[in-house]
This record gives sequence, structure tokens and C-alpha cells, in this order.
Amino acid sequence: MGNSRYMRWRPETKVGLLAVTAFVILYVGSNFLKGKPIFRRTNTYYTIYQDAKGLTTSGPVLLNGLQVGTVRAIELLPDQEYSILVTLDINKHIQLTDATVAKLTSSNLWGDKVIELIMRKGTVQIQPYDTLAGQTEPDFRQTLATHILPQLEDAAKNVALVSEKFMNVFAENTHRVDALLANLGTMVQQLEKTVVTNQTALHTLTQNLTEASRVLTDAESGLEPLLTNLNQLTHALAGVQTQELERKLHKVLDTLADGTLYSTLQTVLTDLDTLLVDLKKHPQRYIHFSIFGNAHPPKPGQHRKSTTTSTNDPKEQRQQEAQTH
Repeated sequence: MGNSRYMRWRPETKVGLLAVTAFVILYVGSNFLKGKPIFRRTNTYYTIYQDAKGLTTSGPVLLNGLQVGTVRAIELLPDQEYSILVTLDINKHIQLTDATVAKLTSSNLWGDKVIELIMRKGTVQIQPYDTLAGQTEPDFRQTLATHILPQLEDAAKNVALVSEKFMNVFAENTHRVDALLANLGTMVQQLEKTVVTNQTALHTLTQNLTEASRVLTDAESGLEPLLTNLNQLTHALAGVQTQELERKLHKVLDTLADGTLYSTLQTVLTDLDTLLVDLKKHPQRYIHFSIFGNAHPPKPGQHRKSTTTSTNDPKEQRQQEAQTH
């Protein structure tokens, strides 16, 4: 019993146990840092690319932006024109089909690559260690070199051509530009002289405008009291006119109310009716018409009136004859 206990705790045993423990820790840590699963919960798949520049081991495998696996290894295939064989460890709960594509795409502007799974409906579900279809997306530098740089070169050529034409035109019209600048200088000098000459007048005008503004804004004699007085005058005139109209209306209503107007109109209508009745009964009292003069001799004491009047005016004589006939 004593010997076995001694053998168990001998220094050599302790060193061996420590070395094994250190190796296990080193292996587990190394796999952890490389992104390899410590406890295998993934399935292994393969994919092939013609160019895997920017892709590194332990790189992420993404599905809709979420990491579902890692890149385990990257190898050359000499028998396939040195294509790149990439080994992927993907979560075993992800069901892949024969239509699934492993797309190599850029993760940033510096050229780092990741693998993104494009899930499509397929006819057959692939098994672990099968090969996924690979697809490579052009990175930013390739896009820049193939599309953007040619356009920038064309734009630079156009700018250079326009600049050259502008310089040619400018060189041909240098004397005109000089004359224009000279005219501008003369105009500026004349303007300065005008301002200096009329400085007193401008100062007086400014003072007058200031005084006018002060008068208009004065609380006692400004524009606001004037408007107030005009408003009051308008109201007063309207009141006078209204009162005069009311007085006349009251007078008419009073006349109608006391019966005076009605009595007067009644009397006039009665007299007019009597006159018309008498005119119908005795028209000869009002209308004298005779061809041979007055048919009835005048009553005693009355003188016969002549139907004509002696006048020396021919015009009046003709009018009297026309009335007689």
C-alpha cells in the first residue's frame, strides 16, 4: 500500500500528467482560436474556387448575415488547373441541397473575403463531405479597375479637352479681358468719386428719412393718431347720416300715422272724381268748339267774346286761327 502510494506521486508521474494536461489545453485552445469546434457539432462540406484571394482559414461562413460555420482548410488542386479546394465546417442543423451556392464575397474594402451561403430550393439534399457549387463575387478593387477607372479616365480626358479649349479662347480674347478689367477699374473710380461728391446729399437724405420715420412713429402726431382720428371722423359722419335718415323716416311714419296724408289724398281723389263726373255731364262748360262762332247769344249784361284776338304778329295769328278751326 505504501509503495503504490509512493509510486503514484513520484515526480515523474507528476511531470507526465502535467505534460498531457498542457497538450490537451494547447490543442483545445488552438482549435478554439482557429474557429474549429471543440465538440464536433458540424458537418463537413467542400467547395472549389478558381481564385480564393483574401480567404483565410477560420474565416466565417454566413447565412443571411449570421455565422453558421467556419473555413477549416484551403488547399490547391494541381490536377484541376490549381483550383482552390475549401473545406467548410457548417452547423449540422443547416439543411443544404444541390442548388445551394457557396458565394465568395468581400467583407470590407481591404479585400478580406467570407463565404456566404445562398439557399435555393433543390431536388436533392446533399450529404456531409459532398461538394457545394462555388461562386465568386468581384471585389471592390476589381470593380474599380473594370468599371470605375475607365469612366474616370474618360472624364479626365473630357476635363482636359475642355480646359484646353478654355485656355485657347482665353488666350485669343486676352485684350478684351484687359479692356473689360480696365473699364471695371474706371467704373469703380467714378463710383468712388460720385459717392464722395454726394456724401453730403446722402447724409442729408438719411437724416430726412430718419426724421420722417420718427414723425410717423410719434405717439402724439404720428401716423397712428392720424389713422385713429380718421376712424373717429368716419364713425361720426356715419352716425350723422344715420340720425338724419332716421329723423326723416320718423317724420314720414308720423305723417302716415296721424292720417293727414291719407285725408289729403282722399280729398284730392274726391275732387278729381267730381270734376270727371261734371265733365261728362257738361262738356260745353270746359270745351268750346264752333265752326261759325258762338252759337248762343251772350246773356244780358255779358259782352260777346271774340274767338280771335287782334295781333300784329303773323305767327301768333296763325296759331289762333288753327285753334279756332
